[in-house]
Amino acid sequence: MAVIKLSGIGDDEKNALEQAAEDAGMSLSGFCRTRLRAGYRLWDADGEFDVLEMQKRLDEKQPTDSSSSAPSEPKSAAKADRFEQQIKRNLPTSEDDAVSKEELIETMSTKVVLDILKDLKDRGEVEYIVDQDGFVRK
Repeated sequence: MAVIKLSGIGDDEKNALEQAAEDAGMSLSGFCRTRLRAGYRLWDADGEFDVLEMQKRLDEKQPTDSSSSAPSEPKSAAKADRFEQQIKRNLPTSEDDAVSKEELIETMSTKVVLDILKDLKDRGEVEYIVDQDGFVRK
């Protein structure tokens, strides 16, 4: 297995990663490896978020409920609105605290991946394998 060393991460960022790994019940290396793989799948070489790939992954396990009588908006509009709301929630309100596109992408990817993994674990659709330090689909 290859070893990749990462430099240029400040103490605050390292502490945040360690806390996120602990919250996820993972080792730091396993957490970072999982995040790297997830990010690699969702961002293209130009650093642009691949919305279609994210939508595809979200649609894989979405339940269908045909019993709802309420009219629904087109899927693309609903998903665009969901991403828009997530972006708004993660933006500061003060100009002094403005974040770069890269910081926003990193923040959102952490929350999205952790939230989705937690939901999938809670529903019994994925399992964390301790000795492999990773997740598998059931």
